Parts: sequence; structure tokens; C-alpha cells
Amino acid sequence: MVIRHNNVIIDRESRTVQVGGRIRNFTHKGGHSPFHPGNYFFKVVCHLILNGWTSRQQLFDFVFASGPEGGPLSGSDTLDVQLCHWRPKLLEVGLHIIRDKRAGIVWYKIQEIPVDA
Repeated sequence: MVIRHNNVIIDRESRTVQVGGRIRNFTHKGGHSPFHPGNYFFKVVCHLILNGWTSRQQLFDFVFASGPEGGPLSGSDTLDVQLCHWRPKLLEVGLHIIRDKRAGIVWYKIQEIPVDA
């Protein structure tokens, strides 16, 4: 299934995100999380691109709620660490993770970096 959102093309079957002429392939590797089978990087990126501003707790629930353990004990703090690691990888395809804290709640979204930036 291919989804087009603004200038971003998400291909769920091939697990790729394309922005302009730049493509990022998300592999199925990365099973280092016992709470989520496979790599949840692709799942999070797609969710943030398509849904816009998402709270840290909503994002954690989206990723880990279906698991039998309900996610790691460190909770949504694990997402902060992962998002930090993912930033440079997304910059390669022209995407930027934005973090905002409003009323004590942390919010995230992914947006395209303008070409002239």
C-alpha cells in the first residue's frame, strides 16, 4: 500500500519513505526490543508523518499497547532516546523530528525540511 502525504510517499510493502528524490529503506532488523517484534522505527515515522502532533504517551501507547507486556518499564522515556537516535537518519531524507513541550506534555511531529533551508 502506498500513501502520499504532502511531498512524502510511504510504501508500507517495501517499508520505504520517499521525500523528493531521497528514499529511506526501513529494514525488519532491529529486534533488540523484547516488547515490539521487529523494527518499530518505520511504524513511528509513518504515524508521526500521517497524524501530526502526537503526545509522547500517545506515541508510546501506539507502539507498545498491543504487546503482552505493555512496553518497557521505563515507559515513554524510551521513545525520547530512540527519537534522538533516529534524528540523523531522518535528516538524510529531508525529514525533521520536532519536539515541543506544552503544559508539561511532550509532543512530537515529523515534517519535511524545505529544500532551500
